[in-house]
Parts: sequence; structure tokens; C-alpha cells
Amino acid sequence: MMGRTQSRTFVYEFASMKMKLFKEKNALVWLWLSLFVIALDQVTKYLANHFLVLNQPLKLLPFFNLTLRYNPGAAFGFLNNLGGLQIWILTVIALIVVAVIFLWLARIDRSDWVTACALSFILGGALGNVIDRLR
Repeated sequence: MMGRTQSRTFVYEFASMKMKLFKEKNALVWLWLSLFVIALDQVTKYLANHFLVLNQPLKLLPFFNLTLRYNPGAAFGFLNNLGGLQIWILTVIALIVVAVIFLWLARIDRSDWVTACALSFILGGALGNVIDRLR
């Protein structure tokens, strides 16, 4: 158990880390891009669910069709046969990835826009997948 002094030290260190995290010129400013990716992801999925028919291709161009399909597993049906457990496994993995990317953005400089932009796209995609799995 922590004593009173250790508890105060922990709270002080946590508060200073939090203040430092948001005062420094880190790449957390790029989180707006993640929010945009999440919004775009959800809007396109909504449109697909309302305007496409399951397993019936919609021909847009001579070489390009859209087809509505669902995959309860991961890529190419990986973990597809776990009876719902895959939802929780993949959600936990995605949330770990989100936490790591958030910390990564907090530690890189704001001027490293290429890395920040790429991480923000990945973060938005991961959170979009979490939303879909929990829905």
C-alpha cells in the first residue's frame, strides 16, 4: 500500500505529466484528423448500408463495382469462427493500439507532420473499427 507521502508524490507526478502533455508543442493537435477519419468512416458505412443491397454489385464504372459485404472477423475472415469472442479480442487489441498511438503523438514534435498525419489516420481507422464492433 502507498503511504500518504507516496500518494501525494504520485498525484503530483501525474498532474505535472498531464500539464506537460498538453502544454508542449506535441503532435496531439493532429487529433482533429482522426476525428475527421472517424466521421468519414461512419458516414460512408451508413450510406453503404442504406443504398447498397447485400451481395448485389452496383456497377459504377465498367471496371468498378461496389458490393455490400459483412465480415465479423478480421482481415479475410481471420478469427471468424469464434462465436462472438473475436469481437472482444479485436476490440481490446484496437484499444491498445489507440493508446500506443495517442502516447506516440504526445511524444513527437508537432513539426513532424508526416508521422503525425499517418498516425492520425491509423488512430481514426482503429477507433472507427471499435465503434463498428461495439455497435
